[in-house]
Parts: sequence; C-alpha cells; structure tokens
Amino acid sequence: MPTEEVLIQLNNASFRYGAEEFLFKDVKLTVKKGDRTAIVGINGSGKSTLLKLLTGQLPIEEGEISINCKPYYVPQIDLSVNQENLTVYEYIEKYYTEWWEIPSEVERLFGLTINTDALAKTLSGGELMKLNLAIALKHNPDVLILDEPTNHLDVKAIKSLIDFIQAPVNQKYTFIVVSHDIFFINTVINKIWELDKQTITTYGGNYDFYVQQKEFQVNGLRKQFEVAKNQLERAKETEQKEIEKRANKANQAKRAFIKGSIDKTEFSEGKNSAGSSMHTITAAIEKLKEDAAEDLELFETEERKLAFMNIKNTKENLGRTIFELKDNKLLVDDKVLLTEVNLKVLYGDRIVLAGDNGTGKSSLIKALLQKGTGYAGSPNIKLEGENYVGANMAWVYIDQNYSLIKPDLDLIQNLMTYNNTFTEDIAKEQLGKFKFRTKAEHNKLGKNLSGGEMVRLVMAMITSNPVDLLIMDEPTNNLDVATVEVLVKSLTFFRGSLIIISHNIDFLTKINIQTAYLIKNKKIKPLNVAPSNREEFYKALLAA
Repeated sequence: MPTEEVLIQLNNASFRYGAEEFLFKDVKLTVKKGDRTAIVGINGSGKSTLLKLLTGQLPIEEGEISINCKPYYVPQIDLSVNQENLTVYEYIEKYYTEWWEIPSEVERLFGLTINTDALAKTLSGGELMKLNLAIALKHNPDVLILDEPTNHLDVKAIKSLIDFIQAPVNQKYTFIVVSHDIFFINTVINKIWELDKQTITTYGGNYDFYVQQKEFQVNGLRKQFEVAKNQLERAKETEQKEIEKRANKANQAKRAFIKGSIDKTEFSEGKNSAGSSMHTITAAIEKLKEDAAEDLELFETEERKLAFMNIKNTKENLGRTIFELKDNKLLVDDKVLLTEVNLKVLYGDRIVLAGDNGTGKSSLIKALLQKGTGYAGSPNIKLEGENYVGANMAWVYIDQNYSLIKPDLDLIQNLMTYNNTFTEDIAKEQLGKFKFRTKAEHNKLGKNLSGGEMVRLVMAMITSNPVDLLIMDEPTNNLDVATVEVLVKSLTFFRGSLIIISHNIDFLTKINIQTAYLIKNKKIKPLNVAPSNREEFYKALLAA
C-alpha cells in the first residue's frame, strides 16, 4: 500500500497562554491527506487555539509541529455584518483582494448569482457560507479548516455544504471541522479529535462511533470505581480488625510484663514490631484510599456530563389550550408575511417550526409573544385575525442571542432581575446548582459569558419559576456537544409545551418533537412526518 501523505504533525506539543495552565500537554496529532476530521470538546477546551496552531498563527511552546501544506481557515458566519453597511464586494475584499474573481467562483461552485453591489447584510446564512467557501478555494489550500460552518444555516444550505465536501472534485482537499451539528458530523466525518483535560484523543469513525467508544470507557470506569470502592471497604474492615488485634496483643504483652513473664526488651520489641506492621498496613490502606478517590473523581467527571436541569411546569394548567390562531395574517411593517395562519397549541405539545431562513419563523414567534406576554421587542410585527390566549400562563422565550441575560449585570444581578422574589443568598444557592460557585463566577458580567455559561445562566433563571410554554429559537447554535446533551436531557424531562425553531435534526429527534409545521410560500402547514423519522423528515425539508 502507498504511504499516506502526512500534511500536519504535532509531536509532544504543548501550549499555554503566558503563565496560565497548559491547554494542551504532550499532544501527538497527525493530519493525513484526505482526512475528514471533526474537533469536539466543551467550550473553553481550546478548539479555536488548536485551529490557530494548525494554521501556524500561534507557535507551540514545547515540542514540534510540522506543517507541510497550505491550510486555510474558513471563519464562522459573521452576523456582525448585519450591523454594518458593507457591500458584498467590500465584504469579499476583507478576505481576498481580487474581489471581482469571486462572483464567478460562487456561480461555478454553487450555481448562485450574487450581486456584489448589494449590502452584505441582505445575504442569508447559506449565501454567506457559499461566499466564504468560494473565497477559501481561491487561496488554493490543501487543508480547509471550517469553524462552525452550519451555524445559522437552514437544512437546504447544510445540504449544499455536505454536497460540497463530498463532491468528487473536492476529494483533493483535507477537511478539519469544528462543529456541534451531530447530523452534519456523522455525514461527512471519518475521524474525531476530542479535546479534554489537556489531552487530545483520536477516534476513527464518525460521531456515533465516537459516542459508542466513550460509553465503553465510562462503563469501564464505573466498574473500576466499584472495584476500588469494594477494595476500600474491605481495607477499612481489615484496618479495624488489625487495630483490635494489635490492641489485644499490646494489652497481653503489657499484662505479661507486669506479671514478669517477659522482660522489658521483649515487651519493647513486640510493641515496635506491632507499630511497624501497623504502619505498613496503614500505608497500603491509604494508597487504596487515594486510588479510589482518583477513580471516583474520574467517574464523577464523566457523570457530571449527564446532569440535567429541572424545568418545572405548572401542574394546574395541564390539559388547557395555550393559544389558538384561526385564519390569522402575520404583518411586518404592515406588509403581509404570512396568510392563513392556523395554529393551536395544547399543554404538553412539542412543536418545531421549520422552513428556509427568511420565511418568517422568528417573526411569527415574536408576534405570538406579543399576544401571550405583551412582548414589546418588535412593535412592527403583529398578528391579525381571530385568536385565543390562555389566561395565567407562564411563557418563556429564549432567542438565539440569549437576550434574557443583561450584558452589563453580573450573574447574581441577572438572576435577581429575572426573579424579583430572590434574595442574594437564594440567588447564590440557585447559581450553585448550575456550577456557578465562586465569587469570581458570581461577579462575571453577562457580556463576558461563553455559550455554555449563557445556557447555564438562562437555565438557572427559567428553572426558578414554573414554565407553561417554552419557546427556543435555534437553541443549539454555538453550544458545545456536552452542553447540547444537557439541554436535551432537560427538555426531555420538561412536561410543559415546547416550540422550537431549529435546523438541527439530531437535536429535534432527541427531544421528542411530535409535530412539525412548515412555513413556505407565505403559509404555515403541518408536515405529515415528525423528526423522529429522521431520514423522511430530512427529505421532506429538502423537498419543501
């Protein structure tokens, strides 16, 4: 067999920022031509830093790195363009000086015509992704590094990305992907790098295979912990028996010495021998204790990932109608965005709103919130027609930007603002349940939180009161896989009503979404297939 070409290699590589703890220690990694690698790990584990090392933007502190190729970093879709008045050609020019070459490249690759005089903020997430890929290819890379490429993409745009990676003409490229979209990873990836506790572990296969291997490891760890626990219990029993035995012998020797049966030398030798023997036994027992404690810590580290957040529901509202719309129109700036809106949500319903980006999903949610809560965030959006909203219902809306969090307030202030019945002590206790335990964590401002920390804070907020209807808009964007799994478990146990806007099919499957509504051609209609039938649901969205 021909030797596989090695493009990038790290050998005993270590890295840290300044005097901080090492992010990686003695890491060995190999990137071979044709690899399709996904990097997984909790937020803050060093994924972005690793990308910078692989592209030569950062030097390693110890060890060796060999880069025998031309890597190119494709950034996350930058939604800050929505706040800028950049034209498309000005946006392109930031990444490629001969900007006029890019439109024809986009058309060649994707059959998409882009008006370079239009404002960049008018482009959809899918169009921005295609633009970024076209720019990347014009740099003639060997390795394409994609950072969260599926964020803000609808299903059709994700399919375009998958087709691009799998196209025969693009097999010459090696791909390294940071992504939390399990469906996407499972489809295109053949290798996983897991970042955890200063190490990087390589797993062959896709994400499902990686999870299977991790389960084997955790089960082994459980058995290891049980063995250590049993050994410790037996050691404690042995210790107690030995203490009693030595005490009895010491008392016998003392009585014999008093009676004159043994002399002082024999008494001292026996006592010293007993002490030496006891010291050996105690040292062995202490070693067992240390080993058991270490196994327990490893076990609890894995178990912590399985925690969930108990979102309480209002039991007295069971069986009630949350809201009902009959032949409504959705208007934005007095222009009709949707017609014939018929939607009824009963207590306990679990619904996804599907459809291409820009069809009106988020606008419909904001209009519903005005009806249900008096939400004043979008006065230019409204529903007209016959509608009913259940009284005394607790609605909670979590948008893509986690706007429940006030950026200039710390964690305690955020929680006390959300729930004005909380004292500072109660707020600290509630935050502690979500692993915010130190003063430094409590004093952290909302604007300085990572994606995972924002989720934990929002969950600390919404679990402080019962919720009847929970609405979430693209809740998995920018979350690491471990945090998504915690969110999945939390929503699985929630018994209130749930409305989700998401293109993450794996996530929708896991949280048991029962009903899907598709928004298309200014109308909303139920789909005849649920996300639980993953392949058929995916096909239905692509065909829509």
